[in-house]
Amino acid sequence: MFGYIRTDPAYLYGKDDILYRAFYCGLCKSIGKSCGQRARFALNYDLTFLSAFAHNVCGEDVQIERQRCVMHWFRKRPMAGVDALSVRVAHLNVILTYHKLSDDVLDSGRRRGLRAFFSGAYRRARAAEPEFDRIVAERYGELIRLEREGCDGIDRAADPFGQMLSDL
Repeated sequence: MFGYIRTDPAYLYGKDDILYRAFYCGLCKSIGKSCGQRARFALNYDLTFLSAFAHNVCGEDVQIERQRCVMHWFRKRPMAGVDALSVRVAHLNVILTYHKLSDDVLDSGRRRGLRAFFSGAYRRARAAEPEFDRIVAERYGELIRLEREGCDGIDRAADPFGQMLSDL
């Protein structure tokens, strides 16, 4: 239930597209600083949207600066500054990714190596945000239980993830 949000640049104003990309790059930098460089591979648009949404709801001003990044080192890009809220979203990103990889291992036995690759970042994120980890683990447990029971209703299967987002 995670990995579905995508931007459609054709429908965004130029400034909004630049702002969204700045949030994306800023979240990548937050992940790298708080959870380690390996964890940057877990970055996704879902949590970028959550970061932009949370900053707006909380009334947090974001400092946008032109900086270099690991992936695009040859040219400076607009990037949201690292702040406490983006670090919390970075921790949530790593926790969600780790639990998704654990679910993939249970479902198909695949991605064990990738889960091990993220285990250090997960430990850091879990130590920083134990409540996030508890909520995600609890709701993923419900989802696993429903899968084992052979739940055929899409709404019933999606409910634990919706509840998780509500709790977070």
